Amino acid sequence: MKKEQKKNRLKEFRERWALTYQELAEEVEQLYLKKKGRKKVVSWQMIRAIEAGSYSPSLELGIVITDFFHVEVKEMFLDSC
Repeated sequence: MKKEQKKNRLKEFRERWALTYQELAEEVEQLYLKKKGRKKVVSWQMIRAIEAGSYSPSLELGIVITDFFHVEVKEMFLDSC
């Protein structure tokens, strides 16, 4: 049985903003530290896996990602389902 991949619009937003996986990972990591007051390691591999639907971010990380792009969580992660 094949594992179902979750859909999201992260790739669309990342490409619209002309960011590489690495650039987005660094931006999200910095914003996470600013908002949460603690470091969260965000790698380019994690961003790629979220885009591919093979990794689901935590609620906190998902919110920080959507905050970076100035969109609602449902616009990034739910409307595309």
